[in-house]
Amino acid sequence: MTHIELLILAVSLTFDTFAVSVGGGISLPDVKFSKKAMIIAFFGIFQAAYLFAGWFVGGKFANFISEWDHWIAFVILMWLGGKMVYGTFKGGDEENPRKSDFLCIKKLAVLATATSIDAVAVG
Repeated sequence: MTHIELLILAVSLTFDTFAVSVGGGISLPDVKFSKKAMIIAFFGIFQAAYLFAGWFVGGKFANFISEWDHWIAFVILMWLGGKMVYGTFKGGDEENPRKSDFLCIKKLAVLATATSIDAVAVG
Protein backbone atom coordinates (compact mmCIF):
# COMPACT_ATOMS: atom_id res chain seq x y z
CA MET A 1 0.00 0.00 0.00
CA THR A 2 1.14 3.49 -0.76
CA HIS A 3 1.18 6.28 1.80
CA ILE A 4 -1.84 7.90 0.16
CA GLU A 5 -3.84 4.66 0.38
CA LEU A 6 -2.92 4.26 4.04
CA LEU A 7 -3.95 7.85 4.76
CA ILE A 8 -7.31 7.36 3.02
CA LEU A 9 -7.88 4.12 4.97
CA ALA A 10 -6.96 5.74 8.28
CA VAL A 11 -9.25 8.72 7.70
CA SER A 12 -12.16 6.52 6.59
CA LEU A 13 -11.82 4.41 9.76
CA THR A 14 -12.38 7.44 11.94
CA PHE A 15 -15.58 8.78 10.35
CA ASP A 16 -17.90 6.75 12.61
CA THR A 17 -15.97 7.86 15.69
CA PHE A 18 -16.16 11.46 14.49
CA ALA A 19 -19.94 11.21 14.02
CA VAL A 20 -20.47 9.81 17.51
CA SER A 21 -18.16 12.42 19.01
CA VAL A 22 -19.98 15.29 17.30
CA GLY A 23 -23.34 13.95 18.47
CA GLY A 24 -22.06 13.60 22.01
CA GLY A 25 -20.40 17.00 21.93
CA ILE A 26 -23.65 18.64 20.96
CA SER A 27 -25.40 16.99 23.89
CA LEU A 28 -22.70 18.25 26.32
CA PRO A 29 -22.26 21.96 25.59
CA ASP A 30 -20.64 23.04 28.89
CA VAL A 31 -17.85 20.56 29.57
CA LYS A 32 -14.36 21.26 30.88
CA PHE A 33 -11.35 20.63 28.65
CA SER A 34 -10.17 17.77 30.88
CA LYS A 35 -13.42 15.87 30.26
CA LYS A 36 -13.16 16.50 26.53
CA ALA A 37 -9.59 15.22 26.58
CA MET A 38 -10.74 12.09 28.42
CA ILE A 39 -13.39 11.39 25.77
CA ILE A 40 -10.90 11.94 22.95
CA ALA A 41 -8.33 9.68 24.62
CA PHE A 42 -10.95 6.97 25.18
CA PHE A 43 -11.91 6.85 21.52
CA GLY A 44 -8.29 7.06 20.34
CA ILE A 45 -7.02 4.33 22.65
CA PHE A 46 -9.88 1.99 21.74
CA GLN A 47 -9.36 2.62 18.00
CA ALA A 48 -5.63 1.82 18.28
CA ALA A 49 -6.16 -1.18 20.57
CA TYR A 50 -8.71 -2.80 18.27
CA LEU A 51 -6.50 -2.17 15.24
CA PHE A 52 -3.53 -3.90 16.88
CA ALA A 53 -5.75 -6.70 18.22
CA GLY A 54 -7.02 -7.39 14.70
CA TRP A 55 -3.48 -7.38 13.37
CA PHE A 56 -2.28 -9.78 16.09
CA VAL A 57 -5.21 -12.20 15.88
CA GLY A 58 -5.26 -12.05 12.09
CA GLY A 59 -1.59 -12.94 11.93
CA LYS A 60 -1.96 -15.90 14.29
CA PHE A 61 -5.15 -17.36 12.82
CA ALA A 62 -4.93 -16.28 9.16
CA ASN A 63 -5.10 -19.84 7.80
CA PHE A 64 -8.22 -20.76 9.77
CA ILE A 65 -9.94 -17.41 9.29
CA SER A 66 -9.38 -17.36 5.52
CA GLU A 67 -11.33 -20.62 5.17
CA TRP A 68 -14.34 -19.35 7.15
CA ASP A 69 -14.29 -15.55 6.79
CA HIS A 70 -17.05 -15.35 4.19
CA TRP A 71 -19.37 -17.53 6.30
CA ILE A 72 -18.68 -15.52 9.43
CA ALA A 73 -19.42 -12.27 7.56
CA PHE A 74 -22.58 -13.84 6.11
CA VAL A 75 -23.91 -14.84 9.54
CA ILE A 76 -23.12 -11.46 11.10
CA LEU A 77 -24.75 -9.53 8.25
CA MET A 78 -27.82 -11.79 8.25
CA TRP A 79 -28.22 -11.30 12.00
CA LEU A 80 -27.87 -7.51 11.71
CA GLY A 81 -30.21 -7.35 8.72
CA GLY A 82 -32.79 -9.52 10.48
CA LYS A 83 -32.57 -7.35 13.57
CA MET A 84 -33.12 -4.21 11.46
CA VAL A 85 -36.13 -5.73 9.69
CA TYR A 86 -37.60 -6.86 13.02
CA GLY A 87 -37.04 -3.39 14.49
CA THR A 88 -38.82 -1.82 11.52
CA PHE A 89 -41.95 -3.89 12.00
CA LYS A 90 -41.85 -3.72 15.79
CA GLY A 91 -41.72 0.11 15.86
CA GLY A 92 -42.28 2.19 18.98
CA ASP A 93 -38.73 3.54 19.40
CA GLU A 94 -39.70 7.08 18.41
CA GLU A 95 -41.75 7.61 21.55
CA ASN A 96 -38.96 6.79 24.00
CA PRO A 97 -35.65 8.28 22.83
CA ARG A 98 -32.64 7.37 24.95
CA LYS A 99 -30.26 10.03 26.10
CA SER A 100 -26.61 8.98 26.16
CA ASP A 101 -24.37 10.31 28.92
CA PHE A 102 -20.91 10.78 27.43
CA LEU A 103 -19.33 11.25 30.83
CA CYS A 104 -20.28 7.77 32.07
CA ILE A 105 -17.26 5.48 31.67
CA LYS A 106 -19.36 2.36 30.91
CA LYS A 107 -21.34 4.06 28.17
CA LEU A 108 -18.21 5.66 26.79
CA ALA A 109 -16.51 2.25 26.63
CA VAL A 110 -19.49 0.75 24.78
CA LEU A 111 -19.55 3.63 22.28
CA ALA A 112 -15.78 3.45 21.76
CA THR A 113 -15.99 -0.31 21.21
CA ALA A 114 -18.89 0.04 18.77
CA THR A 115 -17.05 2.61 16.69
CA SER A 116 -13.78 0.65 16.73
CA ILE A 117 -15.01 -2.75 15.56
CA ASP A 118 -14.13 -1.95 11.94
CA ALA A 119 -10.52 -1.43 13.02
CA VAL A 120 -10.33 -5.13 13.92
CA ALA A 121 -11.14 -6.10 10.35
CA VAL A 122 -8.58 -3.67 8.95
CA GLY A 123 -5.92 -4.86 11.39
